[in-house]
Amino acid sequence: MRSRVSLCLMVGILFVAVPLLAGGLTKFKDWDQSPQGYFMTKAEKAQWATIKTDEEAEKFVSAFLANRKPGFAEEVAMRATQADKYLTVGKVQGSRSLRGKVIILLGPPTAMDVAVTSREESKRDNPFVTGAMTNTGSYDTGGRGGSTGGGGMTLSTSQGLRIYHFSYQGAAAKALDRNSVDINVEVDAGTGKDRIASRSEAADVETIFEIATQSWLKK
Repeated sequence: MRSRVSLCLMVGILFVAVPLLAGGLTKFKDWDQSPQGYFMTKAEKAQWATIKTDEEAEKFVSAFLANRKPGFAEEVAMRATQADKYLTVGKVQGSRSLRGKVIILLGPPTAMDVAVTSREESKRDNPFVTGAMTNTGSYDTGGRGGSTGGGGMTLSTSQGLRIYHFSYQGAAAKALDRNSVDINVEVDAGTGKDRIASRSEAADVETIFEIATQSWLKK
């Protein structure tokens, strides 16, 4: 009986403790992923990771804004509006996407173009599943959608993509310590999710982003 009571007590403590640990931020939840939050430096990101309550977050954000140059909030809001207007795809707002983050952090590009393409993806089904579907152990696609060759059915799908190319030249590039900056963001036209396909380019973009965040700090 005593062990059962102890077990119930431990379970009760866990149910109370978990909400306390997870409760934290409400008003400032996901602020770090907002247009203003994009401008956190690496040091500020590390500090933000330690914040647990809205009270702490409010103090952080107030200090964050006070440490930026005049006109910061207004400029970020304007850039976010432009990102929403021109870069929203599907249900993903431009200002909440990587492509939007580019123009919010770096400002309007010298030039931007969009290429529409597609990517073929193939998936081989489990042969036992294919056999169960057809009751024969093989599947004749008639040339529509793949073949099995005795090893399962291969299906091909096409994914619509938009490649956003952002170019920064002249003074815009000099401000980022580059002679020129070219960023390519691959966007799934259906879902609006995006990424930089090249790992080396993605790493360089993170360096450029950090330069941009530092440029808004008061000297």
